[in-house]
Formats: sequence, C-alpha cells, structure tokens
Amino acid sequence: DSTGSLTIDNSVFEGNQTHIDFGGEGDDEAGGGAVSVVYQPLTVTNSNFGNTGGNGNGSTDGSGGAIYVDGTSGTLLTISDTEFIDNTSGWWNGGAIATRCANVVITGDATGTASDIEDGASTYFYGNYASRLGGAVMTSGENCNDDGGDGSSDEYVTTTITGAVFDNNYADNRGGAVANENSGFSWLSSFNINKSTFWGNSTNGNGGAFNTDNSDATISNSYFAWNDADDNGGAIESCGSNI
Repeated sequence: DSTGSLTIDNSVFEGNQTHIDFGGEGDDEAGGGAVSVVYQPLTVTNSNFGNTGGNGNGSTDGSGGAIYVDGTSGTLLTISDTEFIDNTSGWWNGGAIATRCANVVITGDATGTASDIEDGASTYFYGNYASRLGGAVMTSGENCNDDGGDGSSDEYVTTTITGAVFDNNYADNRGGAVANENSGFSWLSSFNINKSTFWGNSTNGNGGAFNTDNSDATISNSYFAWNDADDNGGAIESCGSNI
C-alpha cells in the first residue's frame, strides 16, 4: 500500500473528463473525471468541482464524475467546505464522488433545516448525475481486501456526512443523492448522516434521496423534502440494513 497522500485546497476543477476506467485493484469501474486516488489519503478543502454553466467534470466509462478513491481500511477521504455542481458518471456510480473500501468524511456548515436551500451551505452538491447508483455520492464496501483472510475488523470502513446539502441530484438506478453498493456481505460497517439537507433529488429506482443496502445507517437532525423515487422510498430506501 502507498504511504503518500494528496491534499487539495482552494482549487477549481471544471470540464475535466476521463473516458476509460483505470481499473483499481478489484474494481474495473473506477474513473474520477477530475481526481483519481489509489490507496492514498485524499483531503479536499475550500474547493469547487464543476459549475452551473455546463462545465462539470465527468467520467464517461467509470465511477466518480469528479473524484474516485480506491482504498483499504487505512484510506481516508476527507472533504470540507467544497461544492460539487453538474458532475456526471455517464456509465456507472457516483455522479460527483465514488469510493471503494475507503473511509469517507464529508463536512460543511448546513443545519439540516429548510433554510439550507435558501441560505446555502459550505458543502453543496447540486445537479450531479449517475447512470447507476448515487447521483452525488456512492460509497462501496464490497470486496475489500482481507489480507489475513480471517474477516478481521481492521478491514471495515465507515462513511460520515455532516452539514452537507444535496439539491436536485439524480441517479438512474438507486439513491438519487447518496447510495452505497453492497450486494452481499459489506465491509462498510456504518453510514452516518447528520445535520444535512436533501431537497429535490430523484431516481428511476429506489431511494429518491438515499439508498442503503446491507450497511446500517444512522440519520439524525436532517431535512428531506421533495425527493422522488419511481419505485420504493421517495426519500429513503433500505434493504438488508438497520436505520
């Protein structure tokens, strides 16, 4: 595993594209239209990925329209005070962000109330699109490395979202704003959402705002309004999970 790291601060990424997945270990859907990271911590602060003028980033043949992280239990993606606007995953998951086997922490100053839409927030996901799961964010705990083959707890990862706004994101399959992908046993041990607002997100499938499969989730002090799903769970859909 790599011991390096990448830090991005006060930067703008617009119109960047990747047209073929790079195939991280165990994942042939990896992409990252602006940034791709393998087995390294990534920290993003005070930055912008895309804008409403049609200059979003995109991954046409992989996941993560703006950012893709392929990790292990020791890999951490930290995002704070950053906007993701009109990024797309034209082929797979995570219109703005997609991760596999990485710990994810996303933070901002949203209050988890209706006022977040009018007042805005420092971490904002707007108008992102995924052709499969997670219009804005998709995290996966599938097929994570188990070096000892013993199912030891050091392989587990978590996702935490605090103080973020998800506004008018869309996914074709599941999780209009946020989803996790775990078809069977999951190394993603918990998914935590706090003080966040989900407004007007939609999907053709399940979970207009949020979809979780086989990973327990905790949602607190958050606001869900005008989300829409063609199938189950206009706001939230859970399968094989405790919420």
